[in-house]
Amino acid sequence: MKRVALIALAVMLTACAPDISKQSSPEEILTALDHPWVRDIDTIDLLLTNPEVTDHINGGICNASPAWLTVASRLYPLTDAHLAEEMSSALSVALTKEPKIVLERFESVCHAPEHLPASCNLPDWRSAALEALRTVNDPALAAKRQECESDVQEQQA
Repeated sequence: MKRVALIALAVMLTACAPDISKQSSPEEILTALDHPWVRDIDTIDLLLTNPEVTDHINGGICNASPAWLTVASRLYPLTDAHLAEEMSSALSVALTKEPKIVLERFESVCHAPEHLPASCNLPDWRSAALEALRTVNDPALAAKRQECESDVQEQQA
């Protein structure tokens, strides 16, 4: 009887687990991260062990919408080195679209992106990044902006 109860509980918990796919919205991913039946590490594994899901997430981050940047801020500290590098590259593309938000929330995003999904393609990242950084006028970000500009300029061939 106990064995049947444990199997039933396992099936029930699996049914309650969030269903994340390569088409999940940022809201669905954030809901999965907050899901009461799944620990963060399980959710991270679910989200980031599938390359199609990882590409989908990084593609969303490249678009720099507030919801995707929130996903990045929740996932980035929990990823391993390889996934953090991929996400950092996606954030460097997001920097060209929402430089103030990206500078406020993230470190190590002032480098040429590598290992990105096709949806993130940005042929002239350096010019786009420098142009975007010039729009950041917040005095609280002045030093970070200047350092980022220097990092980007050093990467020019």
